[in-house]
Amino acid sequence: RDSVGARHAAPRAGPVGMAEDGGIAVVRAWTSSRSNQSFAAAAADEPDLTPFGIAGQVLSTDDMKKFMTGQPLRDFNAGCESLKIVPHPGILSALSLGESGAVTIRNHICDAGSLCTLIAVLRANPSLQSLNFWGCSLPSEAIELLKNHLPASILTLSVEADQTPASLLLKLPSLKVASLRCCTLDDLEVAPLCSALGANSTLTSLSLFSCALGDEVGSTIIAALRRNSSLLALNLGANRLTDASADAVLAVMCDPEPSGTESTDGCMAVVETVGAPNRTLTALNLAGNRIGVAGRIALEQVMDINPALKKLELRGNPCLTAGPGAALTRAQRQIVQQTWAALNDVEEGKLGMVKGLAKAALHRIPGVAAAALMPVDEPFVAADRLETLAEAALRQMEELVPLLSSPEALALPLENLGKMAASRGLPPIASFETFGSILLDALTKYLGTTMSEEASAAWSSAYAAASAKMQEAYTAGQVAECKASLEAVASTEEAAAATSKEG
Repeated sequence: RDSVGARHAAPRAGPVGMAEDGGIAVVRAWTSSRSNQSFAAAAADEPDLTPFGIAGQVLSTDDMKKFMTGQPLRDFNAGCESLKIVPHPGILSALSLGESGAVTIRNHICDAGSLCTLIAVLRANPSLQSLNFWGCSLPSEAIELLKNHLPASILTLSVEADQTPASLLLKLPSLKVASLRCCTLDDLEVAPLCSALGANSTLTSLSLFSCALGDEVGSTIIAALRRNSSLLALNLGANRLTDASADAVLAVMCDPEPSGTESTDGCMAVVETVGAPNRTLTALNLAGNRIGVAGRIALEQVMDINPALKKLELRGNPCLTAGPGAALTRAQRQIVQQTWAALNDVEEGKLGMVKGLAKAALHRIPGVAAAALMPVDEPFVAADRLETLAEAALRQMEELVPLLSSPEALALPLENLGKMAASRGLPPIASFETFGSILLDALTKYLGTTMSEEASAAWSSAYAAASAKMQEAYTAGQVAECKASLEAVASTEEAAAATSKEG
Protein backbone atom coordinates (compact mmCIF):
# COMPACT_ATOMS: atom_id res chain seq x y z
CA ARG A 1 0.00 0.00 0.00
CA ASP A 2 3.06 2.31 -0.25
CA SER A 3 2.61 2.87 -3.97
CA VAL A 4 -0.19 3.27 -6.44
CA GLY A 5 0.86 0.07 -8.18
CA ALA A 6 0.70 -1.95 -4.97
CA ARG A 7 -2.49 -0.37 -3.68
CA HIS A 8 -4.35 -1.06 -6.90
CA ALA A 9 -2.77 -4.36 -7.77
CA ALA A 10 -5.05 -6.33 -10.11
CA PRO A 11 -4.77 -8.74 -13.00
CA ARG A 12 -3.40 -7.05 -16.10
CA ALA A 13 -6.00 -6.17 -18.69
CA GLY A 14 -3.65 -7.49 -21.38
CA PRO A 15 -0.01 -7.94 -22.28
CA VAL A 16 2.01 -4.81 -22.94
CA GLY A 17 5.37 -4.01 -24.45
CA MET A 18 7.50 -0.93 -25.03
CA ALA A 19 6.84 1.00 -28.23
CA GLU A 20 9.66 2.50 -30.27
CA ASP A 21 8.98 5.97 -28.85
CA GLY A 22 9.31 4.66 -25.29
CA GLY A 23 5.55 4.51 -24.66
CA ILE A 24 3.57 1.39 -23.90
CA ALA A 25 2.28 -0.57 -26.88
CA VAL A 26 -1.05 -2.18 -25.99
CA VAL A 27 -1.64 -5.62 -27.45
CA ARG A 28 -5.07 -6.41 -26.07
CA ALA A 29 -8.04 -4.29 -27.20
CA TRP A 30 -9.44 -1.71 -24.77
CA THR A 31 -13.06 -1.61 -23.62
CA SER A 32 -14.62 0.64 -21.01
CA SER A 33 -16.22 -2.23 -19.08
CA ARG A 34 -12.99 -4.27 -18.99
CA SER A 35 -11.02 -1.24 -17.84
CA ASN A 36 -13.53 -0.46 -15.10
CA GLN A 37 -13.47 -4.08 -13.93
CA SER A 38 -9.69 -4.05 -13.70
CA PHE A 39 -9.71 -0.74 -11.89
CA ALA A 40 -12.49 -1.78 -9.46
CA ALA A 41 -10.70 -5.03 -8.64
CA ALA A 42 -8.01 -2.94 -6.98
CA ALA A 43 -10.47 -1.98 -4.23
CA ALA A 44 -11.68 -5.47 -3.38
CA ASP A 45 -11.10 -4.65 0.27
CA GLU A 46 -13.32 -1.58 -0.05
CA PRO A 47 -16.44 -2.95 -1.75
CA ASP A 48 -18.53 0.15 -1.09
CA LEU A 49 -16.41 2.25 -3.46
CA THR A 50 -17.35 2.63 -7.11
CA PRO A 51 -14.63 2.88 -9.77
CA PHE A 52 -14.98 6.68 -9.71
CA GLY A 53 -14.77 6.61 -5.92
CA ILE A 54 -11.48 4.75 -6.27
CA ALA A 55 -10.31 7.36 -8.78
CA GLY A 56 -11.10 10.11 -6.29
CA GLN A 57 -9.03 8.36 -3.65
CA VAL A 58 -6.08 7.94 -6.01
CA LEU A 59 -6.16 11.60 -6.99
CA SER A 60 -6.38 12.68 -3.36
CA THR A 61 -2.82 11.43 -2.86
CA ASP A 62 0.45 12.27 -4.56
CA ASP A 63 1.14 8.68 -5.53
CA MET A 64 0.85 9.22 -9.28
CA LYS A 65 3.28 12.13 -9.35
CA LYS A 66 6.23 9.76 -9.45
CA PHE A 67 5.12 8.49 -12.87
CA MET A 68 4.79 11.97 -14.43
CA THR A 69 7.62 13.39 -16.53
CA GLY A 70 6.02 16.40 -18.21
CA GLN A 71 5.45 14.51 -21.47
CA PRO A 72 1.67 13.99 -21.76
CA LEU A 73 1.59 10.85 -23.92
CA ARG A 74 4.39 9.10 -22.05
CA ASP A 75 2.84 10.14 -18.72
CA PHE A 76 -0.54 8.69 -19.63
CA ASN A 77 0.96 5.36 -20.67
CA ALA A 78 3.02 5.19 -17.49
CA GLY A 79 0.02 6.10 -15.32
CA CYS A 80 -2.12 3.39 -16.90
CA GLU A 81 0.66 0.85 -16.37
CA SER A 82 0.84 1.81 -12.70
CA LEU A 83 -2.93 1.22 -12.35
CA LYS A 84 -2.74 -2.02 -14.35
CA ILE A 85 -5.24 -0.82 -16.99
CA VAL A 86 -5.02 -0.73 -20.75
CA PRO A 87 -4.49 2.82 -22.05
CA HIS A 88 -7.67 4.35 -23.42
CA PRO A 89 -7.29 4.67 -27.24
CA GLY A 90 -9.36 7.84 -27.46
CA ILE A 91 -7.28 9.59 -24.82
CA LEU A 92 -4.05 8.36 -26.39
CA SER A 93 -5.15 9.89 -29.67
CA ALA A 94 -6.21 13.14 -27.98
CA LEU A 95 -2.91 13.52 -26.16
CA SER A 96 -0.92 12.80 -29.30
CA LEU A 97 -2.66 15.82 -30.85
CA GLY A 98 -2.47 17.98 -27.76
CA GLU A 99 0.46 20.17 -28.78
CA SER A 100 -1.87 23.18 -29.09
CA GLY A 101 -2.81 22.92 -25.44
CA ALA A 102 -6.19 21.26 -26.08
CA VAL A 103 -7.19 17.67 -25.32
CA THR A 104 -10.30 16.63 -27.26
CA ILE A 105 -12.01 13.26 -26.81
CA ARG A 106 -14.85 12.43 -29.20
CA ASN A 107 -17.36 9.58 -29.09
CA HIS A 108 -15.48 7.49 -26.52
CA ILE A 109 -16.88 6.34 -23.20
CA CYS A 110 -14.40 7.31 -20.50
CA ASP A 111 -13.91 4.77 -17.71
CA ALA A 112 -12.89 5.78 -14.21
CA GLY A 113 -9.27 4.62 -14.39
CA SER A 114 -8.61 6.36 -17.69
CA LEU A 115 -10.19 9.60 -16.47
CA CYS A 116 -8.21 9.37 -13.26
CA THR A 117 -4.97 8.99 -15.20
CA LEU A 118 -5.88 11.81 -17.58
CA ILE A 119 -6.46 14.18 -14.66
CA ALA A 120 -3.07 13.22 -13.24
CA VAL A 121 -1.49 13.98 -16.63
CA LEU A 122 -3.22 17.37 -16.79
CA ARG A 123 -1.91 18.19 -13.33
CA ALA A 124 1.64 17.40 -14.44
CA ASN A 125 1.35 19.28 -17.74
CA PRO A 126 0.00 22.82 -17.13
CA SER A 127 0.47 23.71 -20.80
CA LEU A 128 -2.66 21.62 -21.46
CA GLN A 129 -5.33 24.22 -20.67
CA SER A 130 -8.35 23.01 -22.64
CA LEU A 131 -10.28 19.76 -22.06
CA ASN A 132 -13.12 18.84 -24.40
CA PHE A 133 -15.52 15.90 -24.43
CA TRP A 134 -18.00 15.22 -27.23
CA GLY A 135 -20.54 12.40 -27.01
CA CYS A 136 -18.65 10.63 -24.24
CA SER A 137 -21.68 9.82 -22.02
CA LEU A 138 -19.98 11.06 -18.87
CA PRO A 139 -21.91 9.96 -15.76
CA SER A 140 -22.54 12.30 -12.86
CA GLU A 141 -19.69 10.64 -10.95
CA ALA A 142 -17.30 11.56 -13.75
CA ILE A 143 -18.43 15.20 -13.63
CA GLU A 144 -17.97 15.17 -9.85
CA LEU A 145 -14.45 13.78 -10.32
CA LEU A 146 -13.62 16.54 -12.79
CA LYS A 147 -15.03 19.22 -10.50
CA ASN A 148 -13.05 18.02 -7.50
CA HIS A 149 -9.72 17.17 -9.10
CA LEU A 150 -9.11 19.11 -12.33
CA PRO A 151 -6.11 21.41 -11.94
CA ALA A 152 -6.42 25.20 -11.99
CA SER A 153 -4.49 25.22 -15.27
CA ILE A 154 -7.63 24.04 -17.12
CA LEU A 155 -9.25 27.25 -18.35
CA THR A 156 -11.58 25.76 -20.98
CA LEU A 157 -13.89 22.79 -20.42
CA SER A 158 -16.42 21.43 -22.89
CA VAL A 159 -18.83 18.58 -22.22
CA GLU A 160 -20.97 18.41 -25.36
CA ALA A 161 -23.61 16.10 -26.86
CA ASP A 162 -24.16 14.62 -23.44
CA GLN A 163 -26.56 14.54 -20.52
CA THR A 164 -24.65 15.99 -17.66
CA PRO A 165 -25.20 17.78 -14.33
CA ALA A 166 -23.97 21.04 -15.81
CA SER A 167 -24.06 23.12 -12.66
CA LEU A 168 -21.10 21.20 -11.26
CA LEU A 169 -18.88 22.38 -14.12
CA LEU A 170 -19.61 26.03 -13.38
CA LYS A 171 -18.27 25.56 -9.86
CA LEU A 172 -14.70 25.02 -11.09
CA PRO A 173 -12.84 27.95 -9.51
CA SER A 174 -10.49 28.77 -12.40
CA LEU A 175 -12.68 28.04 -15.43
CA LYS A 176 -12.89 30.79 -18.06
CA VAL A 177 -14.75 29.09 -20.92
CA ALA A 178 -17.43 26.40 -20.62
CA SER A 179 -19.47 24.72 -23.35
CA LEU A 180 -22.45 22.41 -22.86
CA ARG A 181 -23.39 22.47 -26.54
CA CYS A 182 -25.99 19.90 -27.59
CA CYS A 183 -26.43 18.66 -24.03
CA THR A 184 -29.74 17.48 -22.62
CA LEU A 185 -30.30 19.40 -19.41
CA ASP A 186 -32.53 17.68 -16.88
CA ASP A 187 -35.30 19.87 -15.41
CA LEU A 188 -33.77 19.33 -12.00
CA GLU A 189 -30.53 20.87 -13.24
CA VAL A 190 -31.99 24.27 -14.17
CA ALA A 191 -32.05 25.77 -10.67
CA PRO A 192 -28.53 24.54 -9.74
CA LEU A 193 -27.21 25.76 -13.10
CA CYS A 194 -28.68 29.24 -12.61
CA SER A 195 -27.42 29.35 -9.04
CA ALA A 196 -23.91 28.36 -10.13
CA LEU A 197 -23.96 30.90 -12.97
CA GLY A 198 -25.07 33.64 -10.62
CA ALA A 199 -22.32 32.80 -8.13
CA ASN A 200 -19.51 32.28 -10.67
CA SER A 201 -16.95 35.10 -10.80
CA THR A 202 -14.39 33.68 -13.26
CA LEU A 203 -16.37 32.38 -16.26
CA THR A 204 -16.22 34.69 -19.28
CA SER A 205 -17.86 32.51 -21.97
CA LEU A 206 -20.70 29.99 -21.75
CA SER A 207 -22.29 28.04 -24.61
CA LEU A 208 -25.67 26.36 -24.19
CA PHE A 209 -26.19 26.02 -27.93
CA SER A 210 -28.90 23.55 -28.97
CA CYS A 211 -29.86 22.37 -25.50
CA ALA A 212 -33.62 22.43 -26.21
CA LEU A 213 -34.14 25.01 -23.48
CA GLY A 214 -37.34 26.73 -24.56
CA ASP A 215 -38.52 30.10 -23.23
CA GLU A 216 -39.17 29.05 -19.65
CA VAL A 217 -35.70 27.64 -19.02
CA GLY A 218 -34.01 30.16 -21.29
CA SER A 219 -35.58 33.10 -19.47
CA THR A 220 -34.56 31.62 -16.11
CA ILE A 221 -30.94 31.32 -17.24
CA ILE A 222 -31.00 34.85 -18.66
CA ALA A 223 -32.37 36.17 -15.36
CA ALA A 224 -29.32 34.69 -13.57
CA LEU A 225 -27.16 37.24 -15.42
CA ARG A 226 -28.30 39.85 -12.90
CA ARG A 227 -26.14 38.08 -10.34
CA ASN A 228 -23.16 37.54 -12.65
CA SER A 229 -20.56 40.19 -13.40
CA SER A 230 -17.89 38.17 -15.22
CA LEU A 231 -19.62 36.57 -18.22
CA LEU A 232 -18.81 38.32 -21.49
CA ALA A 233 -20.25 35.90 -24.08
CA LEU A 234 -23.39 33.75 -23.90
CA ASN A 235 -24.53 31.39 -26.67
CA LEU A 236 -28.22 30.43 -26.53
CA GLY A 237 -28.54 29.60 -30.22
CA ALA A 238 -30.93 26.91 -31.52
CA ASN A 239 -32.96 26.67 -28.32
CA ARG A 240 -36.52 27.33 -29.58
CA LEU A 241 -36.52 30.76 -27.94
CA THR A 242 -39.18 33.31 -28.92
CA ASP A 243 -39.91 36.97 -28.24
CA ALA A 244 -40.48 36.06 -24.59
CA SER A 245 -36.78 35.30 -24.18
CA ALA A 246 -35.88 38.54 -25.96
CA ASP A 247 -38.04 40.36 -23.41
CA ALA A 248 -36.16 38.49 -20.67
CA VAL A 249 -32.87 39.84 -22.05
CA LEU A 250 -34.32 43.35 -22.02
CA ALA A 251 -35.54 42.90 -18.44
CA VAL A 252 -32.16 41.73 -17.18
CA MET A 253 -30.46 44.79 -18.70
CA CYS A 254 -32.94 47.25 -17.16
CA ASP A 255 -32.99 48.64 -13.65
CA PRO A 256 -35.27 46.40 -11.58
CA GLU A 257 -38.69 47.67 -10.67
CA PRO A 258 -39.38 47.83 -6.92
CA SER A 259 -41.16 44.72 -5.69
CA GLY A 260 -42.85 44.20 -2.36
CA THR A 261 -45.97 45.12 -0.45
CA GLU A 262 -47.55 48.47 0.23
CA SER A 263 -47.38 49.60 3.84
CA THR A 264 -50.16 51.34 5.73
CA ASP A 265 -48.77 54.80 4.95
CA GLY A 266 -48.93 54.11 1.24
CA CYS A 267 -45.19 53.58 0.78
CA MET A 268 -43.73 50.52 -0.86
CA ALA A 269 -41.90 48.20 1.47
CA VAL A 270 -39.35 46.42 -0.70
CA VAL A 271 -39.04 42.81 0.31
CA GLU A 272 -37.10 41.33 -2.59
CA THR A 273 -33.93 42.34 -4.42
CA VAL A 274 -33.58 40.91 -7.92
CA GLY A 275 -30.07 42.18 -8.54
CA ALA A 276 -28.49 44.99 -10.51
CA PRO A 277 -28.86 45.20 -14.29
CA ASN A 278 -26.21 43.31 -16.23
CA ARG A 279 -23.68 45.64 -17.87
CA THR A 280 -20.83 43.22 -18.61
CA LEU A 281 -22.20 40.99 -21.38
CA THR A 282 -20.55 41.92 -24.70
CA ALA A 283 -21.74 39.12 -27.03
CA LEU A 284 -25.08 37.31 -27.17
CA ASN A 285 -25.79 34.58 -29.72
CA LEU A 286 -29.50 33.90 -30.32
CA ALA A 287 -29.12 32.43 -33.83
CA GLY A 288 -31.49 29.75 -35.05
CA ASN A 289 -34.35 30.56 -32.68
CA ARG A 290 -37.92 31.79 -33.22
CA ILE A 291 -37.54 35.48 -32.46
CA GLY A 292 -39.85 37.78 -34.40
CA VAL A 293 -39.98 41.51 -35.09
CA ALA A 294 -41.13 42.42 -31.57
CA GLY A 295 -38.25 40.42 -30.11
CA ARG A 296 -35.75 42.12 -32.42
CA ILE A 297 -37.02 45.53 -31.34
CA ALA A 298 -36.62 44.53 -27.67
CA LEU A 299 -33.06 43.33 -28.32
CA GLU A 300 -32.18 46.56 -30.09
CA GLN A 301 -33.40 48.42 -27.03
CA VAL A 302 -31.00 46.24 -25.05
CA MET A 303 -28.10 47.52 -27.16
CA ASP A 304 -29.18 51.10 -26.44
CA ILE A 305 -29.37 50.40 -22.72
CA ASN A 306 -26.13 48.43 -22.53
CA PRO A 307 -23.42 49.89 -24.82
CA ALA A 308 -21.10 47.05 -23.77
CA LEU A 309 -23.22 44.57 -25.79
CA LYS A 310 -21.49 44.98 -29.14
CA LYS A 311 -22.33 41.67 -30.82
CA LEU A 312 -25.86 40.34 -31.18
CA GLU A 313 -26.30 37.32 -33.46
CA LEU A 314 -29.82 36.77 -34.83
CA ARG A 315 -29.21 34.71 -37.97
CA GLY A 316 -31.86 32.10 -38.65
CA ASN A 317 -34.65 33.93 -36.80
CA PRO A 318 -37.98 34.96 -38.40
CA CYS A 319 -37.22 38.60 -37.59
CA LEU A 320 -34.59 38.61 -40.34
CA THR A 321 -37.08 37.58 -43.01
CA ALA A 322 -39.92 39.82 -41.86
CA GLY A 323 -39.48 42.28 -44.71
CA PRO A 324 -37.00 43.97 -47.05
CA GLY A 325 -33.81 44.88 -45.24
CA ALA A 326 -34.69 42.81 -42.19
CA ALA A 327 -31.38 40.97 -42.52
CA LEU A 328 -29.42 44.20 -42.18
CA THR A 329 -27.67 44.62 -38.88
CA ARG A 330 -28.73 47.38 -36.56
CA ALA A 331 -25.43 49.15 -37.29
CA GLN A 332 -26.05 48.98 -41.04
CA ARG A 333 -29.52 50.48 -40.70
CA GLN A 334 -28.13 53.25 -38.54
CA ILE A 335 -25.36 53.99 -41.04
CA VAL A 336 -27.84 54.30 -43.91
CA GLN A 337 -30.07 56.62 -41.91
CA GLN A 338 -27.16 58.69 -40.63
CA THR A 339 -25.57 59.18 -44.06
CA TRP A 340 -28.97 60.06 -45.52
CA ALA A 341 -29.38 62.72 -42.83
CA ALA A 342 -25.83 63.96 -43.52
CA LEU A 343 -26.94 65.04 -47.02
CA ASN A 344 -28.77 67.93 -45.37
CA ASP A 345 -25.39 69.46 -44.60
CA VAL A 346 -23.94 69.36 -48.14
CA GLU A 347 -24.13 72.43 -50.35
CA GLU A 348 -26.98 71.31 -52.62
CA GLY A 349 -28.68 69.22 -49.97
CA LYS A 350 -30.68 66.07 -50.52
CA LEU A 351 -32.54 67.54 -53.49
CA GLY A 352 -29.30 68.24 -55.30
CA MET A 353 -28.11 64.67 -54.80
CA VAL A 354 -31.43 63.21 -55.95
CA LYS A 355 -31.51 65.51 -58.98
CA GLY A 356 -28.06 64.28 -60.01
CA LEU A 357 -29.22 60.70 -59.40
CA ALA A 358 -32.30 61.19 -61.61
CA LYS A 359 -30.29 62.82 -64.38
CA ALA A 360 -27.76 59.98 -64.45
CA ALA A 361 -30.55 57.38 -64.45
CA LEU A 362 -32.21 59.06 -67.46
CA HIS A 363 -29.01 58.80 -69.46
CA ARG A 364 -27.96 55.30 -68.46
CA ILE A 365 -31.13 53.24 -67.98
CA PRO A 366 -33.26 52.48 -71.04
CA GLY A 367 -36.95 52.91 -70.34
CA VAL A 368 -36.60 55.01 -67.21
CA ALA A 369 -37.92 58.11 -68.95
CA ALA A 370 -41.22 56.35 -69.60
CA ALA A 371 -41.42 54.55 -66.32
CA ALA A 372 -39.95 57.25 -64.10
CA LEU A 373 -40.24 54.87 -61.17
CA MET A 374 -42.30 57.55 -59.46
CA PRO A 375 -46.06 58.20 -59.10
CA VAL A 376 -46.38 60.86 -61.80
CA ASP A 377 -49.66 61.49 -63.55
CA GLU A 378 -48.41 61.62 -67.10
CA PRO A 379 -45.51 60.28 -69.17
CA PHE A 380 -42.21 61.76 -68.10
CA VAL A 381 -40.17 63.95 -70.46
CA ALA A 382 -36.61 64.39 -69.19
CA ALA A 383 -35.96 67.93 -70.42
CA ASP A 384 -39.08 69.38 -68.85
CA ARG A 385 -39.65 67.38 -65.72
CA LEU A 386 -36.25 66.79 -64.09
CA GLU A 387 -37.03 69.05 -61.16
CA THR A 388 -40.45 67.45 -60.68
CA LEU A 389 -38.98 63.97 -60.84
CA ALA A 390 -36.27 64.85 -58.30
CA GLU A 391 -38.81 66.29 -55.88
CA ALA A 392 -41.03 63.22 -56.19
CA ALA A 393 -38.03 60.91 -55.77
CA LEU A 394 -36.92 62.81 -52.68
CA ARG A 395 -40.35 62.46 -51.10
CA GLN A 396 -40.24 58.73 -51.78
CA MET A 397 -36.75 58.37 -50.30
CA GLU A 398 -37.76 60.36 -47.23
CA GLU A 399 -40.53 57.82 -46.71
CA LEU A 400 -38.47 54.71 -47.35
CA VAL A 401 -35.24 55.35 -45.40
CA PRO A 402 -36.88 55.62 -41.95
CA LEU A 403 -38.79 52.39 -42.65
CA LEU A 404 -35.51 50.45 -42.59
CA SER A 405 -36.12 50.20 -38.85
CA SER A 406 -39.49 48.51 -39.56
CA PRO A 407 -38.82 46.08 -42.43
CA GLU A 408 -42.32 44.65 -42.30
CA ALA A 409 -43.71 48.15 -43.01
CA LEU A 410 -41.26 48.64 -45.87
CA ALA A 411 -42.68 45.81 -47.93
CA LEU A 412 -45.87 47.52 -49.19
CA PRO A 413 -44.35 50.74 -50.58
CA LEU A 414 -41.65 48.73 -52.34
CA GLU A 415 -44.27 46.36 -53.78
CA ASN A 416 -46.14 49.38 -55.17
CA LEU A 417 -42.97 50.80 -56.72
CA GLY A 418 -42.21 47.42 -58.27
CA LYS A 419 -45.72 47.14 -59.76
CA MET A 420 -45.40 50.63 -61.20
CA ALA A 421 -42.03 49.87 -62.77
CA ALA A 422 -43.25 46.56 -64.21
CA SER A 423 -46.48 48.05 -65.59
CA ARG A 424 -44.63 50.95 -67.25
CA GLY A 425 -42.19 48.69 -69.05
CA LEU A 426 -38.99 49.20 -67.10
CA PRO A 427 -36.92 46.02 -67.66
CA PRO A 428 -35.98 44.02 -64.55
CA ILE A 429 -32.47 42.91 -63.53
CA ALA A 430 -30.06 45.16 -65.43
CA SER A 431 -32.10 48.35 -64.91
CA PHE A 432 -32.15 47.84 -61.17
CA GLU A 433 -28.47 46.88 -61.01
CA THR A 434 -27.50 50.00 -62.93
CA PHE A 435 -29.64 52.20 -60.71
CA GLY A 436 -27.93 50.74 -57.63
CA SER A 437 -24.53 51.63 -59.08
CA ILE A 438 -25.73 55.16 -59.88
CA LEU A 439 -27.09 55.57 -56.34
CA LEU A 440 -23.76 54.64 -54.74
CA ASP A 441 -21.86 56.94 -57.11
CA ALA A 442 -24.18 59.85 -56.28
CA LEU A 443 -23.88 59.29 -52.54
CA THR A 444 -20.09 59.09 -52.76
CA LYS A 445 -19.92 62.25 -54.87
CA TYR A 446 -22.00 64.35 -52.49
CA LEU A 447 -20.86 62.90 -49.15
CA GLY A 448 -17.16 62.48 -49.89
CA THR A 449 -15.27 60.87 -47.01
CA THR A 450 -18.49 60.55 -45.02
CA MET A 451 -19.40 57.76 -47.44
CA SER A 452 -17.00 55.24 -45.88
CA GLU A 453 -16.53 51.62 -46.95
CA GLU A 454 -18.91 50.59 -44.17
CA ALA A 455 -21.49 53.09 -45.36
CA SER A 456 -21.13 51.94 -48.96
CA ALA A 457 -21.58 48.31 -47.91
CA ALA A 458 -24.64 49.21 -45.82
CA TRP A 459 -26.27 51.11 -48.69
CA SER A 460 -25.46 48.26 -51.09
CA SER A 461 -27.14 45.72 -48.78
CA ALA A 462 -30.16 47.96 -48.21
CA TYR A 463 -30.62 48.63 -51.92
CA ALA A 464 -30.16 44.96 -52.82
CA ALA A 465 -32.98 44.04 -50.43
CA ALA A 466 -35.23 46.81 -51.76
CA SER A 467 -34.43 45.91 -55.37
CA ALA A 468 -35.25 42.24 -54.80
CA LYS A 469 -38.58 43.18 -53.25
CA MET A 470 -39.54 45.50 -56.11
CA GLN A 471 -38.64 42.93 -58.74
CA GLU A 472 -41.04 40.42 -57.18
CA ALA A 473 -43.74 42.38 -59.03
CA TYR A 474 -42.44 41.15 -62.41
CA THR A 475 -43.97 38.06 -63.95
CA ALA A 476 -41.88 35.00 -64.73
CA GLY A 477 -42.35 35.79 -68.42
CA GLN A 478 -40.98 39.32 -68.01
CA VAL A 479 -37.94 38.05 -66.15
CA ALA A 480 -37.31 35.29 -68.71
CA GLU A 481 -37.60 37.76 -71.58
CA CYS A 482 -35.12 40.11 -69.91
CA LYS A 483 -32.65 37.30 -69.27
CA ALA A 484 -32.87 36.17 -72.88
CA SER A 485 -32.25 39.72 -74.04
CA LEU A 486 -29.22 40.09 -71.77
CA GLU A 487 -27.80 36.78 -72.98
CA ALA A 488 -28.28 37.84 -76.62
CA VAL A 489 -26.45 41.13 -75.98
CA ALA A 490 -23.63 39.31 -74.22
CA SER A 491 -23.34 36.82 -77.09
CA THR A 492 -23.21 39.64 -79.64
CA GLU A 493 -20.51 41.45 -77.66
CA GLU A 494 -18.43 38.28 -77.40
CA ALA A 495 -18.70 37.71 -81.15
CA ALA A 496 -17.72 41.29 -81.84
CA ALA A 497 -14.74 41.01 -79.52
CA ALA A 498 -13.62 37.79 -81.20
CA THR A 499 -13.92 39.38 -84.64
CA SER A 500 -11.94 42.41 -83.51
CA LYS A 501 -9.23 40.16 -82.07
CA GLU A 502 -8.95 38.20 -85.31
CA GLY A 503 -8.70 41.43 -87.26
